Amino acid sequence: MKHSILLIAALVAGSAWCADPIDDLLQASQLMQRRKFAQAAELYGKVAGTAKDAKQLRTSQLYYAICLGKVRGKQAEAMKAAKALKDASLREYAEMSILADNGKSADILKQFADTDLDKWSDKYAHYGWYFRGRAFANRKQYDRGIKELTRAAELAGSDTETRMCAWMEAATAAQAAKKDDLALQFTGKSLQYKTYATSYMFLRPMCIQTEILIRRKQLDEAEKTLALAPAKLGTKQGAWDCNYRMLQGDLALARGNKDEAKKCYEQAKVCAGKMKHLQKECDKKLTALR
Repeated sequence: MKHSILLIAALVAGSAWCADPIDDLLQASQLMQRRKFAQAAELYGKVAGTAKDAKQLRTSQLYYAICLGKVRGKQAEAMKAAKALKDASLREYAEMSILADNGKSADILKQFADTDLDKWSDKYAHYGWYFRGRAFANRKQYDRGIKELTRAAELAGSDTETRMCAWMEAATAAQAAKKDDLALQFTGKSLQYKTYATSYMFLRPMCIQTEILIRRKQLDEAEKTLALAPAKLGTKQGAWDCNYRMLQGDLALARGNKDEAKKCYEQAKVCAGKMKHLQKECDKKLTALR
């Protein structure tokens, strides 16, 4: 999930800052977008050390903690920075972000299961609902997870990427809970955003929807869903390329075309590269054809 450059721009607008801190904040935000988290944290730390007003200080300290939490081996330092934030909702947001980035779903629920997220600032509340909703889903508390992820999507405003992530995780949770009709509602929302067709936020819902439709023998609809994939998907090594080819094979098999299914599964195995879990899945499908 990306943090928008527009958010930083909105926070700096109207402040009586000199040019250098503004440039540093915008550059740090751009580094976040490019996943250069260590460099972004360094810049945010620089701004925090020379803050001229409270807004600049809050913004730089918040994103310093969040970025640092994404750097390997820096989680303890990041959490210390998060806990130093004076605003309670920003402190909780930073802590949840760090825990979420490091797969600590149980810790999120232990610390924040009863946190009143409606008290958070409107700028950040949807992140809290998303982190906690995903944590509930990861801990197999699917109904609570789906409810909170839905809330995250509702509050996301112009943050399309967080909304898509929330729908994606809600679809995943609904499928795991064997609530396919609900899962299809969420995938349908995600697949409206065709400009994100190369992103996991689009590709995972596409795969979930295809799996469900094949299982339901709605094969024409499954084919239409797979047709939403970007043109080059399945032509190189990668997890999504492999999953796409496997789904093509599943669709061919459901239509009784074993030769085409075998071809797709073999292509999927090539796309799997060195990912052993995907190689194993491809082998399992190929063995089942014999």
